[in-house]
Amino acid sequence: MSEIFEVEPEYGNSAGRVNLTGYSGSKWREVRIDSSTRATTTITYPHHEIHAGRFYSVNDVIDIAGNKSVTNLFVTPITIREVHMWWSFNSEAETDFKLYEGVTVTSSGTPITIHNRCRCSLNTSSALIYTGAVVSATGTALLIHHHWGSGKDGGDTREVNEWILKSNTVYSTVVMNGVATDNQVSFNLDWYEHVPREA
Repeated sequence: MSEIFEVEPEYGNSAGRVNLTGYSGSKWREVRIDSSTRATTTITYPHHEIHAGRFYSVNDVIDIAGNKSVTNLFVTPITIREVHMWWSFNSEAETDFKLYEGVTVTSSGTPITIHNRCRCSLNTSSALIYTGAVVSATGTALLIHHHWGSGKDGGDTREVNEWILKSNTVYSTVVMNGVATDNQVSFNLDWYEHVPREA
């Protein structure tokens, strides 16, 4: 993905034109346009991180007993790389969702496998994710009243703007079943790990 752009005017015809080039970190390259629409062809930065092999994903399904909750942990690595995260949860019945930062853990629970979204990359995430954790202190509440569904009617929640998480920090999501019968909840966490330009 180009980081620096340069516009170079050309005066070889009456209409005039410019050449748009981008610097990739090692070479200057022409920025391409779509042959049909003439639109500049670019990708978003998160999309770029997939190609760079630094975009990761986790998904799982948990069965929560009536009026009970399940705690999931996300432990960010000790690194200058920032974790930029989105999530989505959906359930078959009424559910409550809470997010905490700086959690004190009694038992981590069961680890969940992390996948690199670029399957040709050998990069791995240093983050850790667990389900079924037990905590002794919840830390700072970031989201405490996120509720969806009504009775047997389910629903979902999706974060469309990324959260930039602190390094070397334990986060927890607490998913509470809002009905007296079993409730199946599926969730997906997506994130990329990025070194800030000023780092």
